[in-house]
Amino acid sequence: MVRLGSTEVSALSLEDAVAAVLNMHTSGAHHLVVTPNVDHLVMLERDPEFACAYARASLRVADGAPLVLLARMLGTPLPQRVAGVDLALSVLAAAATQQRSVFFLGGKPAILDQALTRVREMHPGLRVVGSAAPRIDLDVCSVDERAALASIRETKPDLLLLFLGAPKQEKWFWRRAPELPPTVALAVGGTVDLIAGAKHRAPRLVQSAGCEWLWRMSQEPKRLGKRYLELAVQIAGRDLSISRYTLTDREGREVPTGLG
Repeated sequence: MVRLGSTEVSALSLEDAVAAVLNMHTSGAHHLVVTPNVDHLVMLERDPEFACAYARASLRVADGAPLVLLARMLGTPLPQRVAGVDLALSVLAAAATQQRSVFFLGGKPAILDQALTRVREMHPGLRVVGSAAPRIDLDVCSVDERAALASIRETKPDLLLLFLGAPKQEKWFWRRAPELPPTVALAVGGTVDLIAGAKHRAPRLVQSAGCEWLWRMSQEPKRLGKRYLELAVQIAGRDLSISRYTLTDREGREVPTGLG
């Protein structure tokens, strides 16, 4: 485990992370898999509910070369970067060979349909038991969301891919967990756009150089540029290997940090 700010990241390779995900569903419990990046590290410092959702996650893998670099600077190197899209696609490939069932939730309807088409082309044997792109309001459950929840309960998927974006998808999973069957949820946000081809990843040369974060920032310079600056300020101001606070629930009890 490697502590970065107020969260801990699993020191796993992509292959090990996929194996861990596929082994979780046999426990008969709810599991959340998150993919922290620089954006998340900044949000975690400000949003207690998001931080608690992260603390309850069963697996956290570093989605971003800057986090891998930061871990190395702290003297606790990670095996590699495990990008959310790589994790999702690798898990789907393994799920197809093992006859695991999958449900897709979130994204824009047209984008989700295109992503499903491409996934089925890549993995003809994949058991996609359902999909839905309802309007999600964390505080008010819409009719469309109720229908999606009913479909998830009926199909009982082994894997639930969440394309709601952070921090909504992480908060949504734990708020709705009492209404969900035991499943392993992958909070992979914008991965649906990449699978569908609506957005494109950096060229492989850029990825291998560990500079995909620069590519992503060029796509959203105002939002991500500010996030990277804020993290740089945090790094300059304190040791990110030490947590700023202890996570507690509404009764003041310390929240367990999951399997990691």
